[in-house]
Amino acid sequence: MHRYIVDLLQQEGVTGYKLVHMLTPDATAALARGDVDATTNTGVPALKLIDQGYTRLDDASSHPDLLGSSATVVSKEYLKKFPDFPKVWNAAREKALADLKQHEAEYYQFLAEIGDTTPELVKQVSPISDIKDTPFTEEGTKLLEGTKNFLVEEKLAKKDFNISDWQLQ
Repeated sequence: MHRYIVDLLQQEGVTGYKLVHMLTPDATAALARGDVDATTNTGVPALKLIDQGYTRLDDASSHPDLLGSSATVVSKEYLKKFPDFPKVWNAAREKALADLKQHEAEYYQFLAEIGDTTPELVKQVSPISDIKDTPFTEEGTKLLEGTKNFLVEEKLAKKDFNISDWQLQ
C-alpha cells in the first residue's frame, strides 16, 4: 500500500502530505477519531469502511500499473536440498486452482468464515478469476518490476537487480 499511495500521489501531483505508517486496525481507529484525514485499505475492510459511510477516494482498478503482485520465494539452500520443489509447488498450485473452480461456493464460504465477512464481499475482493494458472505471467512480471523499481528509487532496496535472475528457469 505504501508504494501504491506514494506513486498515486505523485501521479496526481499531490504535495504537502504527511504519510504515517500504521497497521490497518490502528489506521481505521485513527480515521474514526479524526486523527488522520485518510487511510489506505484493501479488501473486505475497505468495503466495510465504505458501508459505514466513509468516502472512497480511489480504487486500484483505476491504476492497474500500481497494483501489487506476489511471488513464492525460497532460498538457494532450500532448492539445493529440495531440487524438485518448484515442480511440486506449481503442480500443487494448478491442482488447487482446478479444485477451486469446481467448488467456488465452498471457497468463498471458507474465506468469509476466516475473514469474518460474507461470501458476497469475498467474491468482490478475492475472485477466483484473479488467480493465474501460470506462475509468472507477463503482466505479473511487469507488476513485480514496477514494485522493484519503486523500492530501488525510494532506497528501500539496497541495489537494483534483475527480476529474471530470481525466476527459476
